[in-house]
Amino acid sequence: MAPPSLPRFIAHLRSDAANLYALIDSARDHSLVPQMRQANIEHHCLFSGVKALTLARVAPYLVPMAALAPHLERLVPYAWGGAWSMVVRGTAGVEATRIQLKKSCLVRLPDGQSAYFRFYDARVFDRFMRIGTEGQLRWMLGDRLDGLTWVSGGDAARTRTVRHGPTRKGLWGLVPAMVPLRVTEHHWAETASPQEGVHP
Repeated sequence: MAPPSLPRFIAHLRSDAANLYALIDSARDHSLVPQMRQANIEHHCLFSGVKALTLARVAPYLVPMAALAPHLERLVPYAWGGAWSMVVRGTAGVEATRIQLKKSCLVRLPDGQSAYFRFYDARVFDRFMRIGTEGQLRWMLGDRLDGLTWVSGGDAARTRTVRHGPTRKGLWGLVPAMVPLRVTEHHWAETASPQEGVHP
C-alpha cells in the first residue's frame, strides 16, 4: 500500500528545506536515482571514487531538500517509507554532511571485521536505536549533523528524530556539559503534539 500524501509532513520539510536532506536508498528502488537524474535534481552518492561507480545502483544518496521541494507532493506518496525513509538535518553544507554520513557506512564488528552498515534504511536504524549506545549515536551525528529523522515501525505517517540535546555550561562554565540525546516522535497523519524523550 502506498504511503499517504502527508501534507503536514511535506509542509515541515519545506519550512526547513535549506537545512534538510533526504537520504535515498537506491538498493530498494533502482529507478529513483535515474528519475532524479532525468529531472536534474541535485543528488550526491555517499560513496566516492571507484565505489561510487561500482555500487551506483545500490548506493545511498544525499539529496538537498531544497532540490526536492517542488516534487514533494509526488515523491512522498511514491517513495517515503520505502527507498526514502530518512531525513538528515545539518547546517554545515552538503559536502560536510555527506562526509559525516559516509563515516557511518562502514563499521567494525566485534570480531574485528568490517561491514557495511545500512543505517539509511529505517528498518535497520529502528533496530539499531534499540541496541545502539549513546556514544555510537553521538559518533554518527558528530558535530556536523543536527539530527536524523526516520520512519518508525514501518509506518510512513510516524517518524522519530534523534538529535543533540541543548548544550549547557559544565564545570565552572568552562567545559560544555554532556547532555542526553533527545528523541522526538511525530504522527504526521494526526494533530497530536510530538512526544519527546531521552535516549536511554
